This record gives sequence, structure tokens and C-alpha cells, in this order.
Amino acid sequence: MKISDEADSAPTQAAVMFILAAFSLGQAININNGTWNPIAMAWLSITILTAIFGLRSIASRRSVSFLKISPARLIRLFLIVQWGQLLLWGIGVRRSYSEPIWIFIIAMLIAGSGAILLLRDRQKLGISFVIAGHLLAGAYVIRGMNPPHIDVWDFQQDSTAALMHGQNPYTVRYRNIYEPANDYGPGTSVNGWMTFSFPYPPLTLLFDLPGRLLGDIRWSHLFALEIAAILIAITWYDRAGPLAAAMLLLSPSSLFVIYSAWTEPMVILSFAAMLYCARHRPNLIWLPLGFFIAGKQYAIFV
Repeated sequence: MKISDEADSAPTQAAVMFILAAFSLGQAININNGTWNPIAMAWLSITILTAIFGLRSIASRRSVSFLKISPARLIRLFLIVQWGQLLLWGIGVRRSYSEPIWIFIIAMLIAGSGAILLLRDRQKLGISFVIAGHLLAGAYVIRGMNPPHIDVWDFQQDSTAALMHGQNPYTVRYRNIYEPANDYGPGTSVNGWMTFSFPYPPLTLLFDLPGRLLGDIRWSHLFALEIAAILIAITWYDRAGPLAAAMLLLSPSSLFVIYSAWTEPMVILSFAAMLYCARHRPNLIWLPLGFFIAGKQYAIFV
């Protein structure tokens, strides 16, 4: 699907709907860090509605009459907004740093320069700059910010350490880092210790292992997100692929997901690989599909 300045055809109007869906989904996750919030639910509703309108526009080959705007103009606006949100998050005063903040700012300027190049039809150079800048910003988040106070990071760090030492990663015991509160439910924390072990499928351990060998499982998450962006960019050779990859990386919560050690980058990578194989290597689509289903508990519903 070509991203152009035209605004009167069904394909370009579908592109508008999908761009709106991508942007509104990023806003929904960014509000309250992805947890319940009425405004976030409003953004999520917009995501669902615009995605439906986009699919209907393609299926019926009819343009959406109530919204006449070019995809190119819309994505210019959204990339600028997302870049600004990501920059502000990274320099937020709530974070504590062990490295100079100017490293992060330089990384974001590199990513911003790439976005400008993309909007000037310099696809290969532009997406290269976006990926390089985001990779540097992600490295700063991992090395320059204090470790997150979140259980999923402890789960993955400790269980991969056990795996590296030849021990059963599903027998590791974890402390309840949220004591005296218990956010897990009755019977899940006794005397400050969790009564369950590693809560993710085995594939998550294997996915985390390369990062743990580098000292922090979040390196695996960061590299997965960058590789996913590359796959998205090369799946569609025209302008749409690199711009979609830039929307992903510059999403306002993309670095927060890395910082918090959420396992979603693995899901995004396997899904991006599915898209690539569906278009260019259909005989291999079974492989990323298997990884996708085995990587996260909720993936089977997709």
C-alpha cells in the first residue's frame, strides 16, 4: 500500500485508518503504563474502530467519506508527536541515571533525523537512522537507568541465571518485591516468598538467554524490537514498510517496554516474521507461527 499525498482512493483511505489505529494504540498503552484508565480505553476504542473501517475500506474498495486526509500528512504529524513523547519520557525527572543524559538526547536526535529522511522519501537511509538511534536510546535505558522495580525482570533474570548454571529454571524461588502488599492474590505469597516459580513458557527462557549472557535479559528484548522493525521495513519495499517500522520504534512506550522487561518484543518479532514469510517465504510461515503461539500465553487466541 503506497503512502501518498492523495486522499480520495479506498487504499489510501484504508492507510489513513491503519495509521490512526497504530497511533491510538500507542497512546492507549502510554497512558498509565498500559493499565486500566478510562482515557486509555477511549484510545483503545478508537484503535478498534479505525482498524475495522480500514479493513472494510479495503474489502469494499470504497473510500471513507467522513475523513478526507492524506496518509502522508497524517504520518508526518504522528511521527513528530511520537518522537516528542519518547524524548520527554526518556528525560523524565522521575528516572535516576548513572550515565549522562546527553547520550540519550543524541540517540533521539539520530532517530529524529531518520524520521525526517523517511518523510523525504529516503527510505533505506531514514530507517537505518531510526533503528540506530532507537538502538542507542535503548542501550542507554538498559545501562544508564537504575534497574526496574518490577517482578518480571526478577523472574527472567533469576531463571535464566539458573538455566546458565544447569539448574531447573522452574524451581527458582522469588521474593515478593512488593511486600508488605500482595498484588498476586491469596496464597501466592507466604512470608515474603512467592509460592510459584517462572510464569512464562520455556521459549521465553531461550529468548532471554542471549541477553542474560550479556548481563541483562533486556538486551534480548531490545534486539528483538530492532529486528522486528527491519522485517517490517523489508516486507513492503515501497514507502509504507519503513514508515510502519518507524511508527513502531517511535511509539511513546517502546522504550518503557524495554526498561520494564516486558516480554512483548518477542511477540512482536515473531509476528513481524510471520508477516515477512507470508509475503516472501510462505513455505516457511509455520516456523514463526509456532514461535508466536509458543511465546506468550495469550497468543493462542490470536
